[in-house]
Amino acid sequence: SSYCAAVNCSNRQCRRPDLSFFRFPKKKDRCQQWVQNTRRQDLLHRTPEYLSVNCTLCSLHFELDQFSNKQTKNRLNWNAVPTLFDIPNPPKTTVYSAQDAPRMN
Repeated sequence: SSYCAAVNCSNRQCRRPDLSFFRFPKKKDRCQQWVQNTRRQDLLHRTPEYLSVNCTLCSLHFELDQFSNKQTKNRLNWNAVPTLFDIPNPPKTTVYSAQDAPRMN
C-alpha cells in the first residue's frame, strides 16, 4: 500500500482512505522541487523514474490552490508543488500577492 514519503507523516493509503496519494513527477525539474521541499536528503540522489514508481505524498502536503478539484482533492494541477510539511524551515507556501499575479491585458 502507498505511504507518504514526507518527514513526520505516517499516513498510509490503507489507514487513510480519505486522503489521496500522489506519485512524484517524472519530469526532472518538478521532481527535484518536490524532493527539495520534502527535505529528504536520502532522496536527492534518486532518479525521477525511481521516485515516480516508489514515492508518494499524501494530499495533506498540498495547499488547496494546487488541486484542480478542490472538493475531493484527488487531482493535482499539472504544475502542483507540495509546500505543507511538519518540519523546521518548511518551504515557502504558494500564496501570491495581487502584484505577483500575471496581468491580463
